[in-house]
Amino acid sequence: MPLTEQHVAAAFRTYLLERGWDVTTINADHTDLIAKRGAEFLVAELKGLIANEGVVRGSASLAG
Repeated sequence: MPLTEQHVAAAFRTYLLERGWDVTTINADHTDLIAKRGAEFLVAELKGLIANEGVVRGSASLAG
């Protein structure tokens, strides 16, 4: 099954929520995910399918 950007977003969102972050994926600046926890702030650009000879992985680029 291909790993889409939506799969990556859902997994990363769950990971952050379980660690106490407030997360939104509805952003006016076209980023994929913004998370806040106290004074900490993350902005993420998420990518889905990257396949090479059967290797499938997702990624997230962060600025914080």
